[in-house]
Amino acid sequence: MITVILTSSTEHFRKRLESAGDIQVMDSDVNNDGKRVFPDGEAYARLSHADELAGRVIILHSGAPYPNRGLLELEMLIEIVRNSPSGVPEIFFTYFPYGMQDAQFQIGEINVADNIFRKLTSYYGIKKIYTVDLHCAGKLWMVKYPVVNVSALELLRGVASQEYPDAVFVTPDSGHERRTGIKGAKKTRIHSYHSELHFDDTMKSLVVGKTVAVVDDILETGGTLDHFYDECKKYGAKELLALIAHGILRDGINRITNKYKQLYLTNSVNHPETNVDITPLIIQTLNT
Repeated sequence: MITVILTSSTEHFRKRLESAGDIQVMDSDVNNDGKRVFPDGEAYARLSHADELAGRVIILHSGAPYPNRGLLELEMLIEIVRNSPSGVPEIFFTYFPYGMQDAQFQIGEINVADNIFRKLTSYYGIKKIYTVDLHCAGKLWMVKYPVVNVSALELLRGVASQEYPDAVFVTPDSGHERRTGIKGAKKTRIHSYHSELHFDDTMKSLVVGKTVAVVDDILETGGTLDHFYDECKKYGAKELLALIAHGILRDGINRITNKYKQLYLTNSVNHPETNVDITPLIIQTLNT
């Protein structure tokens, strides 16, 4: 029997995980106010049945919508489980926070993603970390960590292909092209809210007259996908679909929903607009 402990950001997976049959699902307790956060904003975590934990334990966590408070909650739960009969847990991030801060881009910055993985493994002794469509997957510095990265891409493509069997799949930038092997545009990042896209001749020929399904891992402000839509239309695309692993910001989701023909969005982060369930991917990964 596997025990999966849900953080406050993954409670929406409870019913689907329980239906698997061989998974015991456990929530963390609330404080005396019935919440997992105090009035001053400090996180709270408690497992009242921690002394009953035994065997394999996985903490399931999403790094959004509260990346900072969520990491504190996660660390509290890790320490609680470490001190239980089951010992050190495994961690499953449905969405890993700070994955885009994966290098020292300028003097005076740090690689935040590296720091998080180092703390989890070196300080807490975590031996297995699962991630879904990790933005920094494939980076050379990642090889020293026990990370198993899985992708929701096939789930997204499967759902989209049922409704749009002739869709052409592309990515909005070379980074995602590297991670997926799907042809992408060239992107130059100007700052956090603006980037420039460049279509080569191959991209132009791919989109002309087609239903274009653009695959991306993270949707925040929606600026890149907004610009990508305009570029595809300029080169003759018929209509556009967006396939997104992680929807982070509400404004970005609304922006793409209003512009694209269809948004396919996984429930790695809990939003009303999600329509692709990654629970089967979670269960399959844990049973592999």
